[in-house]
Amino acid sequence: MKILRTRKELTDFAARCRAAGSSVALVPTMGALHAGHLSLMNRAVADNDVVIASVFVNPTQFNDKADLEAYPRTEQADFELLDKAGVTAVFAPDADEMYPPSEAGKPAHVFDLGEVAEVMEGMYRPGHFQGVAQIVSMLLRLVGPDRAYFGEKDFQQIAVIRRMTATEGINVEIIGCPICRDIVGNNVEFMQLHTPRITERLEPLRIPCQEIVQADHLFHPKLLPVMGQECDEIEPQETRPTGKQDGAVLETGPLRLRQALVNALHILLYYAFHIVPPYHTFHGAFPLSQSFSRASFSRTVSMHCQKPVCL
Repeated sequence: MKILRTRKELTDFAARCRAAGSSVALVPTMGALHAGHLSLMNRAVADNDVVIASVFVNPTQFNDKADLEAYPRTEQADFELLDKAGVTAVFAPDADEMYPPSEAGKPAHVFDLGEVAEVMEGMYRPGHFQGVAQIVSMLLRLVGPDRAYFGEKDFQQIAVIRRMTATEGINVEIIGCPICRDIVGNNVEFMQLHTPRITERLEPLRIPCQEIVQADHLFHPKLLPVMGQECDEIEPQETRPTGKQDGAVLETGPLRLRQALVNALHILLYYAFHIVPPYHTFHGAFPLSQSFSRASFSRTVSMHCQKPVCL
């Protein structure tokens, strides 16, 4: 796998591939790769002769500087995963390469993204989709791919990118790929980014591990060891492995109704107060002047959680 660091290296490599008659695919990422990213790589490798992945944490799409600084950077591990997936080349520039200091004073191009960029996530992250459009348009113009692959987890982002390519006249096929979920149905990228925050918030509770029923769809395996004692010390009766995630095995044993309700309540409270935006952020979905049903509220919460929520 070739490692490209400059825009010139990228454009020259892509031009040679196209001149040879090869079909070229682009898979943009910000690194910290997981199974979801690899599913995009596998699809691109299956569909195309040449696959170029990008690993670049784009600063212009972050509203909070602290989030930008905290975003995980695992470049060497990412390169190893991409190589094993059969990726032809990876473009991994630094910020100065993509945004040269000499161009810092120039006004940024404003993309016509329409209403699709003004609702949902766009309402609460001003400028985010402009930053996404900026970096994706740069990569598409540098590579000139036949196809570009994105995960349907970011469905609104895909809609924004399709709008951007249409208004900017960029000839490329945008392909959305299904969400990759773990053994209990969680979005793998969501769990990778938020599991540390979940465990940090649950740690002070020190819930005894015996009170936790290791049941499907209630707790992710990564959460169990932090709640009091190590869960390996428990000897569940009639256990059965249901799968592995990062070496963890999720087991199920006798499920008592009281324990199930306690576990479900913990999850519900966490989603309600720490992951789902406060109720007032839903005013665009159903104004306070209108009544709303449990079903409509549940659908909106599910949209933000990326998983079904029943109320």
